[in-house]
Amino acid sequence: MTISFAQRECNWLQALEGDIDTSHFGFLHVGHIDPDELGTDDPIRHTVADRAPEYQVTDTPRGTSYGASRPNGPSQTYWRFANFLLPFWTQQPQSEFSHPVHARAWVPMDDTHTMYICVICKHTRRAMFARRADGTPIAGLEPINRSCAQPTRGVMPATHRRGGPTPSCC
Repeated sequence: MTISFAQRECNWLQALEGDIDTSHFGFLHVGHIDPDELGTDDPIRHTVADRAPEYQVTDTPRGTSYGASRPNGPSQTYWRFANFLLPFWTQQPQSEFSHPVHARAWVPMDDTHTMYICVICKHTRRAMFARRADGTPIAGLEPINRSCAQPTRGVMPATHRRGGPTPSCC
């Protein structure tokens, strides 16, 4: 397990919105990728091929669960699921359900600063979406494979690892 802390210079709602809007990934992180550059079995292909998913949102006793769906061929649907636990915890979509277990907190400090907390439990070292079908790296995804905190300023050096293999972040 890895727990990382970082102070971010932004309003907490701006930061939180990035985790609860799963469609931004197709524009912000992989908007420069063409679906034909990816393998047919690459999980990111659906996001690149259809950047405007349909959302289903369900209230839960402590927040919301939501799914973003996209067509996957003539008789299948590709889903990305995420959760928001009040007042500030998120679980954004990741790879296969069995690989990482992670949550993030976006805790407001003042109008322009947010404390970011990332909790990860990951037993494999597999990169999330590291390469195109031809093996070349995808620009813009490297930080996802390197560091959970990706701090801007005011990093608080507090990472705790407890037993087992050292997980890779995000």
